Amino acid sequence: MKKDLKPFEGINSGKEGEYLTDRLTDEALKFINTNKEKPFFLYLSYFAVHTPIQAKDSLVEKYKAKQGTEYHNNPTYAAMIESADEGVGRLLENLKRLNLDKNTLVIFYSDNGGYGGATYQYPLRGSKGMLYEGGVRVPLFVRWPGKIKAGGQSETPVIGVDFYSTLLEVANITKPLTNAKLDGQSFAPILFDKPYKTRDAIYWHFPAYLEGFSADKRSRDSFRTRPVSAVRSGDYKLLEFYEDKRVELYNIKEDIGETDNLAQKNPEKTKELYEKLDTWRKQVNAPIPTTANPWYVHQE
Repeated sequence: MKKDLKPFEGINSGKEGEYLTDRLTDEALKFINTNKEKPFFLYLSYFAVHTPIQAKDSLVEKYKAKQGTEYHNNPTYAAMIESADEGVGRLLENLKRLNLDKNTLVIFYSDNGGYGGATYQYPLRGSKGMLYEGGVRVPLFVRWPGKIKAGGQSETPVIGVDFYSTLLEVANITKPLTNAKLDGQSFAPILFDKPYKTRDAIYWHFPAYLEGFSADKRSRDSFRTRPVSAVRSGDYKLLEFYEDKRVELYNIKEDIGETDNLAQKNPEKTKELYEKLDTWRKQVNAPIPTTANPWYVHQE
């Protein structure tokens, strides 16, 4: 940890040069060891990989010695990933050592795609902060020895809001701990090879601007995304951008890179998905920007 960085909330002591990912793993291990005799819930959110792009010098040197590729050529970014991977391994080993691995559901998940200033999601389009596949298609692994078959795969789309319903079902809790209507759908049946009712569509809503990546030379736009919503239904995905009401439609099974906008070529599917998206926005009372900011000054 650099001397000029402020102490992380809840961590006010540590060795000089301590790496935050390692420290978070240490704290997670302490929590598990303290609560090993009773049910526990551990939610561990690594900052790796996240800005600032910083890693342990020894690992950075390791990846500097490796040949990069057109899409992955940032040794520090790679070193951050290894530290996170190593931390997950330590947690799994500890569960096994404590004989808790067969009684513990482990979920590994990323909340967004890779950082566009340091890596590419090729052949996916876009990156973190975008509603293209490079921003929303992420790793999801679920492990529970003896309960979930090892090596299984599923092509069924799920989304972050599904986790709450899934964990309730796994814990045999039949009544949600909130009176709010849940957006998510439990994917526990997929994990345990039970019948699963595929939903009609999944939705994203981001009615705001998000600054671009200063290191990303692929885009001339000062924003990585502009106000947008998206819906995926079956193999098709539609995006609506609010600035100019632009609509884009892709068959992400045949065109995973979202290169061929079918909005004009397939007006029936465009209309179908747009109506789904519009209905959903009204149901959840999604805020939609309608007026330009009068104080915004565009700068080249």
